[in-house]
Amino acid sequence: FKTYALGDTLNIGSNKLSVDLSGNIWFVGFEVKKNKQHLFRYDGDTFVSQPLAAGARRLLADHTGNIWLATVSGALRYDGSEFTFFSDEMSSNQAYDIVEDGLGNLWFATRGGLVRYNGREFVVPAGLEDVVDVVRIFADRDNNIWLATNEGVANYNGTELRRFSTEDGLANNDDIQAIHQDAHGTIWIAHYGSGASRFDGSRFTRVIASPDGLAGQWVWDLHTDREGSLWFATNLGVSRYDETHIANYNFDDVLPTLGPISAIAQDRQGRMWLGTLSG
Repeated sequence: FKTYALGDTLNIGSNKLSVDLSGNIWFVGFEVKKNKQHLFRYDGDTFVSQPLAAGARRLLADHTGNIWLATVSGALRYDGSEFTFFSDEMSSNQAYDIVEDGLGNLWFATRGGLVRYNGREFVVPAGLEDVVDVVRIFADRDNNIWLATNEGVANYNGTELRRFSTEDGLANNDDIQAIHQDAHGTIWIAHYGSGASRFDGSRFTRVIASPDGLAGQWVWDLHTDREGSLWFATNLGVSRYDETHIANYNFDDVLPTLGPISAIAQDRQGRMWLGTLSG
């Protein structure tokens, strides 16, 4: 592992790492000592940053090359030269997460609920009018939208919303950090303090946590690599799971002491990128 520490105590926090069409790595970092947040791009040789005025929580590189950020004041779009801000168009200016489905629609998790953007307008889809406080979202391969609130997770198929909680095998109803689909099509839920829950198509039937060999109990992010292995970003390192074995990379061997691993992605060269509280 190679470490990149930019500025004074760069905190990636819970912001995602995203790879754009050109293979650039994008992420948001917070310089703790200077109390400033920046949007960073790494092209393989150099890091370039842009200061951010609005507090960004998550980011996404969409299929057109735009960079979108979910912020405390709404949605922010960066086209490579300028920022465009969207606030009044959304159900709430408090945006927590963002995802793009297979049809090119953008979905925003907000305090007021779930909002879809088709490139022209922001709308609350039918059947989601009563959903509030959405903190995480994910679009699976069938374009179903998975969402997390403080009451568990739910699946939206375009017309109906199906909810799941601890009564359906979920490890916890709240503090959900990420939703992910692995190489086999299985949906996983990352929990803060309870490992990760796995969905079997009808209910959540298995939880993988520290007692099962996971590096840490607090799972911040999930990612499937090119070989189909599932990676877990945890508070005590990263774990790679291939359905039969869990391999851990933790602070006691190859990883520097940078704090919890909060984000994970793979670039075009197959390298794994890890975002931490220190770089």
